[in-house]
Amino acid sequence: MSTTRREFLAGTLGAFGSTLAPTVSGRGLRPILDALPSAPETPRLSSFDPEVRRLLATLTLEEKVGQMTQPDQMFLESLDDIETYHLGSLLSGGDSDPKSGNDLQSWTDLYDRYQSRALETRPRIPLLYGVDAVHGHNNVIGATMFPQNVGLGATRNAELVEKSARVSRRS
Repeated sequence: MSTTRREFLAGTLGAFGSTLAPTVSGRGLRPILDALPSAPETPRLSSFDPEVRRLLATLTLEEKVGQMTQPDQMFLESLDDIETYHLGSLLSGGDSDPKSGNDLQSWTDLYDRYQSRALETRPRIPLLYGVDAVHGHNNVIGATMFPQNVGLGATRNAELVEKSARVSRRS
C-alpha cells in the first residue's frame, strides 16, 4: 500500500513532535541537551568582515566580476586565463577530467596547478574548485553513481540518501 504525501508528512511531524514531549522529570529535552558535549567555539563569519572589506577595496571591478565567475576548467586555454579573467572559481563538470588521465594523481596535479597559479595573481585569492558530483563523481572511472536526488528522495529512505551522499563525498 502506498503512502500519500500528506500521510508521510503527518507521520514525520508526529514522530518529530514526540521527541519534544517531556522526557526527564518533566523538563523536556534540556537534560539531554545539557549532557551533550559542547562544540568548539568558532568565530562568527562576520568577524572576517574587516579583512574582507580591506581586500575588496583593492579589487578592480573586473577582478570582482572574475571572482564571481566559474567556468569549466576544460575551456581554459592556458593557466594564464586564471589571471587574465581574474577567476575566483573553476569547475570540473561532466566530461571535464584532467587531460593527463583520470586517476588520483592527475586530479591532484590539476588542482595543485590551478591553485598555484591563482596564488601568483595580484590579489592572491585561492580558487574555489567545484566538481560535478551531485550523485556520484561521474568524472572518475569506476566511481559509484546514484540516481538523481529526486529519485533518491522518492525512496523515502533517509538512511539511503545519507549513505549515498557519504559515498559521493569520498569518491
